[in-house]
Amino acid sequence: STMYGLDQDRDSITYAKNKSPNIKTDFYCTDFLKYKTKKKFSKIFIIGVIECFDNLDNFVRKVSKISRVNSKVYLFCKSNDSDIDVISNYLNKVEKKNWQITSFWSHKTLLEKFKKYNFKFKIKKSFSLPFNLKKNKDPIRSFTVKTEYGKLFANSFEIFNLNLYVFKKNKK
Repeated sequence: STMYGLDQDRDSITYAKNKSPNIKTDFYCTDFLKYKTKKKFSKIFIIGVIECFDNLDNFVRKVSKISRVNSKVYLFCKSNDSDIDVISNYLNKVEKKNWQITSFWSHKTLLEKFKKYNFKFKIKKSFSLPFNLKKNKDPIRSFTVKTEYGKLFANSFEIFNLNLYVFKKNKK
């Protein structure tokens, strides 16, 4: 079977192709919300993407549109257990990009939005990597740091923990 990968950044797609030469994957360099397909997927992995959206409804609606009934969504994201949603703007001068947003959704908001689009919450687990990520020139890219609380993720303006959420799509 074929896997599909989407990213807006061509360098990220090239990197993924080079790291998975033996896996049959079709890659698309596109905005997720503009991606058009008639395919319905049984498993969807979303890694470090949800933080790029300031409108969670649009994002989850799109995930629902491309999901089969009983499909599973594996969402790797930062979230907080306080009832606080944060959307920040930043200007990445190193990468010479325009103003961008980053969001930090609450656990409660994530559950509400996925439920709204017929997903059942299955599990939430703290996620860590068995290896370290090095800091690179892009200040918004994540890297790992050792803290008194264990190994966490960081970028130039925050230290955070990643969580794995699993949702299952229900019938309407």
